Amino acid sequence: MSFGTILVSGLAILLALATAIESSVGEWLALSLIILAGIPHGSFDLRLAEAKWRESSRSRLSILAIYVSSGMAMSAFCIVFPTVGLALFLVISIIHFSEGEMIHGGMARGWMIGSSSVVLPIGLHLTGARAYLHYFISFDLMESLSPFLQLLAVSLAVLLFIQLSRDSLKRDPDIDSNTLQRWICLGAWLLLPPLSGFCIWFIGRHSCKHLEVCKDLFRESRFGMPLDFLVISLVAILLIIPLSLFFDLRDINQLFAATIVLIAGLTVPHILVTHDLQKTMKQMRQQA
Repeated sequence: MSFGTILVSGLAILLALATAIESSVGEWLALSLIILAGIPHGSFDLRLAEAKWRESSRSRLSILAIYVSSGMAMSAFCIVFPTVGLALFLVISIIHFSEGEMIHGGMARGWMIGSSSVVLPIGLHLTGARAYLHYFISFDLMESLSPFLQLLAVSLAVLLFIQLSRDSLKRDPDIDSNTLQRWICLGAWLLLPPLSGFCIWFIGRHSCKHLEVCKDLFRESRFGMPLDFLVISLVAILLIIPLSLFFDLRDINQLFAATIVLIAGLTVPHILVTHDLQKTMKQMRQQA
């Protein structure tokens, strides 16, 4: 059994047990894990950006300036224009998640799973999603969007069920491992509250797969992770603190809104850097 499968399974069991105790316990735990364990998965971005843009950029400082300014602009946009900012962030996230899944199953399957990871936790759990998204979408607008979101979520769930059933009939070890993880994610999206279901996918699948691609970058450190990865991870997590000026971080709904603003700011430069990630990693190996 692969590490990814063990991680997805472990998260599913942990969050299912926490939800069984009380739904709010599972959701607080899931959101905490998203912040503490999910956000750091992009902490190799500056190294990747340097490798990707080295020929077209004059210095590391210019690379850092592009990275930070694009992230700050996106976060500010989500605060000033929350509804449009959320819509843009969700579209960017679907593109990013789908691209990551295409590496392990082709374009059609990648788009299906990437879209499901965003739409299913919202469309199948509208009561919880309304409260979480209230800063970005008014209750009235959410109410008018609900029939469309439910139809889209159910349609994607059925299509994904059919696809995973077909994949389960194949006898390919790589397909088997990925399919099992996707079955667990689908079950989590269907059965668990929105943050818990998304957390299992975001950490157990998406973040884990990203770090697997970047695994060569770990080899420099005898401690398992390079110092810059740990420092950037800590800084990225602590960026939630300034958002307390706009949100009450003691309230899970507002903490979620702050997390969206933070992750949106981190995702825009992250997707620019990680587009065609395998090609970038190949270039880095050739330069080493």
